[in-house]
Amino acid sequence: MRIAARSLVVALRAMVAALAVGMMAILSPVTADEPVGTKASQTAKSPSKTAKRKAAAAKSLAKSAKNATKAAVTPVTAAAASMTANTQAQVDPRIERLQEGARKAWETIAPGTTSTATVDPNLETLKQSFKRPPEADAPPARTALSLLGAQLFREVKLSSDHRMSCASCHDAAKSYTDGRARGRNNTGGSHSRNTPSLWNVGFAKNFGWTGHSDTLSAFTRAQIERDGEMDSTLEAATRWLERDQLYAAAFDDASKARPSLNPDTVTQALVAYQRTLVSPPTRFDRWVEGEAGALTAREQDGFRLFTGKAQCSACHTGWRFTDDKLHDTGLRGAGAQQFKTPSLREAVWSAPYMHDGRMRSLEDVIAHYSGRINRRASLAPELKQPIVLTAAERVKLLAFLKTLSSDAMPRLR
Repeated sequence: MRIAARSLVVALRAMVAALAVGMMAILSPVTADEPVGTKASQTAKSPSKTAKRKAAAAKSLAKSAKNATKAAVTPVTAAAASMTANTQAQVDPRIERLQEGARKAWETIAPGTTSTATVDPNLETLKQSFKRPPEADAPPARTALSLLGAQLFREVKLSSDHRMSCASCHDAAKSYTDGRARGRNNTGGSHSRNTPSLWNVGFAKNFGWTGHSDTLSAFTRAQIERDGEMDSTLEAATRWLERDQLYAAAFDDASKARPSLNPDTVTQALVAYQRTLVSPPTRFDRWVEGEAGALTAREQDGFRLFTGKAQCSACHTGWRFTDDKLHDTGLRGAGAQQFKTPSLREAVWSAPYMHDGRMRSLEDVIAHYSGRINRRASLAPELKQPIVLTAAERVKLLAFLKTLSSDAMPRLR
């Protein structure tokens, strides 16, 4: 295709040169070799030798250009016309291949000459595997119970010393994380884990970096009662809430249980609120839905890397970009520990990254998987084969990852 394109360009240049010479021959002024004065009329009828030489040169160049043009363009035009005129003629398959190459070269030089859009069926299939489900675009409606849960989410009475709330670590202004490498504990220090974002937590299959909780209710209760977290009990928290008449009345309105304020209804309210934390669609989702211009060419190349050479989609699958499974990702100093695949939705707003927050940027994460993996027997099978990305490929991959996040920090409406 490149050879055909070059041939066409050479032909076009030859045509331009021929035309230029021809024009020079026509428009060139009278020279010293040409007779002047009384012989002007004779000169008009009998051109000088110089004029004749110029005309001959122009004619020769024009003929060469015409032949060159035919050589390059015939596969697209003249040959096609000949085949139309004589449909019974036997066509050499080599000529057909040349014709196809010339056609593609012409389309490269003159885009838009063909009306047939190219659709990659494999790409379309891949895109659909990341499509948001209907329930993601129609999250649970806010109810009295979920609104009560939103209030409890910021209630410090749930902790043993009344200094911490759920929002202390899962701050809405920080994409439901705390922006720290490792979360704070109830004593003011840090524990060993990074605070994960709560976006789309209601769709998860297990919870926590080690998947230690099977349900969102169990996970919520564990965060309140675990030492190093809020270090309280739901029973103790309930007793504190009962002292507040506003809470007692709110639970009466939100729950049919009696007594309406009890450890289970406190948990239910918190879970109901967390299920409303659904991240909004991004440009990537518009692209999946068919808006071709929603992603740039670089971002689309990044998607191809994500689902291909970079092997990201081996673990970051589905519309939330997580398989909810545990993997050893080859982090140095982490031993053979396995941690849950985090979602990539709104990841731009939830730095730092990894289970211990060791990586400050998505660039660091890409660099880790592209050459810094600590290889050991327990390494995830998906990472056994080294991943090597060029600098340009890393840029494209990063560009794609950013399309999974909103252009501005999302907030619940």
